Amino acid sequence: MSIGKLYLAPYARCNALYGLVNHYKLDVEISGADEEFEKKFPLKKYPSLVLADGTAVHEFFAVAFYLLTFVKDESIKPKNDLEHAQFFQWVSFANSELVALLFKSFGGLVGRAPYNKKLIDESQKELNKQIELTFEPHLTKHTYLVGDRLTFADYAVAGLIFRGFELLFDKEWRKTHPAISRWYKTVVSQPFYDGVKLTITDQKVQYVPKKD
Repeated sequence: MSIGKLYLAPYARCNALYGLVNHYKLDVEISGADEEFEKKFPLKKYPSLVLADGTAVHEFFAVAFYLLTFVKDESIKPKNDLEHAQFFQWVSFANSELVALLFKSFGGLVGRAPYNKKLIDESQKELNKQIELTFEPHLTKHTYLVGDRLTFADYAVAGLIFRGFELLFDKEWRKTHPAISRWYKTVVSQPFYDGVKLTITDQKVQYVPKKD
């Protein structure tokens, strides 16, 4: 019996769910917006999930951890209470703090927000600071975010921060942030992410003023 219909779009919060459904062949229909989506989810937020009985589930955390219960591969799940806490620690941090900072850092450069150089510069500085205070020290000592193996926490966080590596974290940046760069390349090269386009830039995106 089908789990339900999963509504996804080309957004950071959807990457790991594409991977989860496709890699583990979950019985879920993936869809874009339709009439049911408009009715069930008036805020029109992705990802969202409608279960087979009509129950609506939204928000990345809720949808991801519900779908994870259908995965038989126990190695990608938390093994104990501490790992549960660490899962929520890293995924929550990326989902709430880094996704927002990333958008402030690149949105104005690619036309998705008004160009504001001061905001962009300050956001990129804060983004680098947060990564240097969290991911770099942890991933210098540990290969993965939780435990000694690849888990859904790694896949989720990599999917959430992919715009950084796609647009901002160029060769020079990666030289000064080797731990998170090594980790990201390892995670996105796994079969879990086959079919999901996660690129790594060699040159940081630059603002190009629109011609009148």
